[in-house]
Amino acid sequence: MASMPLIGISGSIETKNNKVFLLQAYFDAISGAGGIPLLLDPHMSSVAIAQCLPALDGILLAGGGDVGPWHFGQEPIPQIGEMTPIRDTFEFALLKEADRLSPMPVFGICRGMQVMNVAAGGTLYQDLPTQHPSRTSGLLSHKQEQPYEVPTHQVRIEKDSLLYRQIAMESCMVNSMHHQAVDRLGSGYRLTAVSEDGVAEAIEHEAHPFRVAVQWHPERLSDAFSHNLFAAFIGSAQAYRREKE
Repeated sequence: MASMPLIGISGSIETKNNKVFLLQAYFDAISGAGGIPLLLDPHMSSVAIAQCLPALDGILLAGGGDVGPWHFGQEPIPQIGEMTPIRDTFEFALLKEADRLSPMPVFGICRGMQVMNVAAGGTLYQDLPTQHPSRTSGLLSHKQEQPYEVPTHQVRIEKDSLLYRQIAMESCMVNSMHHQAVDRLGSGYRLTAVSEDGVAEAIEHEAHPFRVAVQWHPERLSDAFSHNLFAAFIGSAQAYRREKE
């Protein structure tokens, strides 16, 4: 029987109450796909990251607050949300170490997609209703109300993408809980899914076996394509684990 891959998941910081936390849905999604989820403390030093990551078989960059715009050469606009610079620094360091350990699989969700893009030199829309070209011509609501387990809009998936090969669908309905989004793509990334209003919904790196990110929250959805996403990630992590042994 194949051993279960260890997946490190970046935690969120609640500064007011001095907490590091992660929603149960992330743990359940990784466990349900056959992995072992481990919460990673964003306060870890770069030395600790370098020592910890070789023991892991994959990284999941979870959702959370806004990415600091100074990381992509911009000043914050008034519509920017809550930022956690400590987490930004931590996740960029994770990706740098993952590059050193390539081809370690990396899966990004919502904020995670944005972090992966910025780490590769890309930029973000700090606020879709303020900055996206579709704001005056039919921008969808990308920040839905609860329940978050209900899909609210459609995305179109590129047929020649890893994402399409894993879920075998040209379009799907997704949930949406963000106001930032990918603008200019980072080096090595390609756009693999968009919403009807042109907002980037998925990216993947062309030089990695599995470096995939989605803008929606599949951990909150119970449909087959969401499960297939996590199954593909865990499958890649298992393959990486075997290569290390």
